[in-house]
Amino acid sequence: MVIKMTEKNDKPLYIQIIDYLINLINSKKILPDQKLPSEQELADLFGVSRITSKRALVELEREGLIYRIRGSGSFVSPQNPARDKDNKMIAFVLPFNSSVGRTMDTIKGATEYLKIRGYYLSIHSTDRSWKKEQEALNELPEQFAGIIYYPISDQNNLTILNNIYLNNYPIVSIDINFESVPINYVISDNFQGGYTAAEFLIKNGHRQIAYVSGVPIENRVSVRQRYFGYCKALKDYSIPLNSALIKLGDVKSVGTIFEMSNEQNKETKLMLEELLCNGVTAICTENDYVAINLERNCRHMGVQIPEQLSIIGFDNINLSYNIAVPLTTIEQDFYEIGKTAAEIVVKGIENNKYNYEKIVLPIRLIERQSTRAINSEITACKTNETISW
Repeated sequence: MVIKMTEKNDKPLYIQIIDYLINLINSKKILPDQKLPSEQELADLFGVSRITSKRALVELEREGLIYRIRGSGSFVSPQNPARDKDNKMIAFVLPFNSSVGRTMDTIKGATEYLKIRGYYLSIHSTDRSWKKEQEALNELPEQFAGIIYYPISDQNNLTILNNIYLNNYPIVSIDINFESVPINYVISDNFQGGYTAAEFLIKNGHRQIAYVSGVPIENRVSVRQRYFGYCKALKDYSIPLNSALIKLGDVKSVGTIFEMSNEQNKETKLMLEELLCNGVTAICTENDYVAINLERNCRHMGVQIPEQLSIIGFDNINLSYNIAVPLTTIEQDFYEIGKTAAEIVVKGIENNKYNYEKIVLPIRLIERQSTRAINSEITACKTNETISW
């Protein structure tokens, strides 16, 4: 309820408005996510200009007590109870089992840093379930001092993440950054990784270079950036982008970490046959699992790697060098990702302040036996210098 102000007050008028609104919030007369009086209503109430009432709202927004939606007004921010200073537990939310890929390296990086600082890590798998991920994001902030978050996608749970951000809760995402919500993130340079992979193949004589992903690029910003890096490399070396050589989620099972059925293998083999018929001599892939599945199917088809087809992966998982033809790949520093993410969370807890940190870590090419140079005359540099391999 808004009451006309009549009591004399020597404080600056915008401070009076701030005190008035804080009293409404603390007394729960206006609850979290409920709308506050408008700039004009506050101006009329205190007999001031809208510039003064707007200044008060801007100050409250800066302090994180309210949030403003353009065209809709100002609202009370979600408020969590005061954080327990003795809570030394950090949650690590994963989309899969911790044994997948090099996830244990990320966990090790986080754990070793947290141990030094007196914190502990608790692992929570969502089993690639949107519902479980949503439940974790809703419930874990009440139990843990901070969260390291490996999302399933950058297209979901945006409302929950925005509320977490508005409440200044210590959270950092890894592998994926959210372009629409300012959540801290630690990622690898996926664009440069995609570019480096394609450029390596180009400089080894390949011009018909395919790109294969197990998921559509709409689902994950990391996959988008790797694909865009591939596209930029082709453009820089004057190689036309051929849509027939681009497979973005066409065969979802190609990226699975599990054994595939005969029917799923058939889909992958048909895709490989199509690419080979289109003259493809090399394939850039979304990750090592895709590359390893392609290599396995090539072996069943009698296609020799790398004599007939070069394949390059992304991640440098342990399996990449323990297969029949060790995989050329782009390496991410998973240990450093975990360590840096833990540093950001601890900093947020101990400083009780949210600084939007955007960390992009470098990648590097690991050359093994799944790729080779081919005999062709190509433009091997961006200056149109022609070199024969």
